[in-house]
Amino acid sequence: GLNDLYQAYMWILRHSKDELNMDIKHIILSGDSAGGNLVFGLYNLLICLKEFDPKLMGDIIFPELLLLEYPVTYINVNNCSNSFLLSLNDVVFNPPNMSFSVESYRYDYNNDDDPFINCIKINDFLLERMKCKVRIFFGSSDVLRDDGLRLLYLLSKFNKDNKDKNQIDVRGYDVIYFWHGFIEIDEPYQEISRKLIFSEINEILSHI
Repeated sequence: GLNDLYQAYMWILRHSKDELNMDIKHIILSGDSAGGNLVFGLYNLLICLKEFDPKLMGDIIFPELLLLEYPVTYINVNNCSNSFLLSLNDVVFNPPNMSFSVESYRYDYNNDDDPFINCIKINDFLLERMKCKVRIFFGSSDVLRDDGLRLLYLLSKFNKDNKDKNQIDVRGYDVIYFWHGFIEIDEPYQEISRKLIFSEINEILSHI
């Protein structure tokens, strides 16, 4: 999945003008649930490729903002957190379905230390080169709430421990009473979600 996303991203950058009639200067990436995992992994992959193969990447445009809605940050069927207990009473994200989703996503890949699939395993090499803004949204009743909190804590701790180095502009939103998938459910919930997410996009656009 990450390789597919990388190929699509590079195709858009290289063919946007002749195929899409677009002159791209600024990019915002957004992903929810597993999509948040992919978006974060893509940014880290771009950092590595730019660092180790600058000729391949050329003058690549990096995303300026990552919007991660209730992201999956640690893909391990044995992973457990306080918010996972909510799955015991969740119609969709119950333990059997969660286990099936995790196994389907990672298949037989079991490297827990890979930061491209497990966001919370991101290392200092990547953190020191992360220049974009990161916004993490999670619902207080979401099974994966603690996943988002873990990533928020990790990025915030990096800022605290590395005051003289690159600072990551990170912000988290805990949406009270919302559960997993809240940006895709009934209209009232979607409206609240749009106000939160669009406010971050507007903030970026206002400084361009």
